[in-house]
Amino acid sequence: DTLELAQAFIEMGFYIGLNGCSLKTEDNLQVVRELPLDKILLETDCPYCEIKQTHAGFHHVQTKFQKKPDKKFELGKMVKGRNEPCQIIQVAEVIAGVKGVDV
Repeated sequence: DTLELAQAFIEMGFYIGLNGCSLKTEDNLQVVRELPLDKILLETDCPYCEIKQTHAGFHHVQTKFQKKPDKKFELGKMVKGRNEPCQIIQVAEVIAGVKGVDV
């Protein structure tokens, strides 16, 4: 939502969870830039909220995964359109890129 709302939660002792849906817009990325790194929790929100090419933070994604269109298991490949736990690295990459730090 807003930086002010995030800061209010932080002041109450909470952490801020970020996933792919939290990194969609430039406004979202501006909020992430201002959040204290030690108050951020990474989430994937599987099986939804993957970081898509249309998201403002996508250009920070470095790790790519092979995907396939059908839902049959195949070792080393993900189902296209489904967010998986391994994609947490992509959330970390976007946050690191926005904040100008290494993963």
